[in-house]
Amino acid sequence: MRRPIFLASLPLLVGGLSCFGEEYISPSPVSEADYLAIKTIVVGRHPELAASPGIKYSHFMPSVGTPGCEETDEDKSGGKTVWAAVTGSSMEEIQKQLESLSPQVSCQRPQADIYFEPFREHAGRGDGAFVRCKAPVQGPAAAEPTLGWSCDPVVFRQYVELDDQECKVTVVGEISDAGLHVIKNIGLAVESEVPLEERNVLIKFQRMRNDQAFAIFGSESCLAGEGSFFFRHEPDANLDLAESWELTNDLR
Repeated sequence: MRRPIFLASLPLLVGGLSCFGEEYISPSPVSEADYLAIKTIVVGRHPELAASPGIKYSHFMPSVGTPGCEETDEDKSGGKTVWAAVTGSSMEEIQKQLESLSPQVSCQRPQADIYFEPFREHAGRGDGAFVRCKAPVQGPAAAEPTLGWSCDPVVFRQYVELDDQECKVTVVGEISDAGLHVIKNIGLAVESEVPLEERNVLIKFQRMRNDQAFAIFGSESCLAGEGSFFFRHEPDANLDLAESWELTNDLR
């Protein structure tokens, strides 16, 4: 078995890839007007979200960029964010130009991350959702984001009550309560320089691609700590069994 990796920054790292990071309560919440505009968009796609009582966590990042920045087709499709410094350039030319620019020259639309309060409760689990939305850099919407939000696909998540801890576990992907207990016990048994009292609570678990997952541990304050590591399991394995899981250091 390979030694697990412990990353203090893992919640933020994964936040950019998989919509995580809500354990760190933002000092810049999304405004009520922007929230209502974004909720209108997501409820149009998923009517069940209308039952959510509000925001669990949110974060707003204002526009950072230079005049003349242009959104690429790849970004419009929700893929990797790449911006064109000169219009009419190919993607290869754009990439070369961006690499040659100074760090101060960047282009980023206003962005809002919203974690909705659960819209449904059942069997000790609350069904919540996350969405990341952006507004255009240029035009009236840049000054008034409520006019131009476009949202990525909604990511559904659950907040799960375990009988051996007060903090609810944020879960993305399918796993039973028994499977969560297995993950927690494996994490508690790992040798680490991080004191056990700082990683004795399972804060988050996410299933990922290629039969992989990661878990984040923290303290009884319910905030993520430095205990974070990756797992891998065999396809179609029984995830309620400890032997189905392998601790890994890498993500493939």
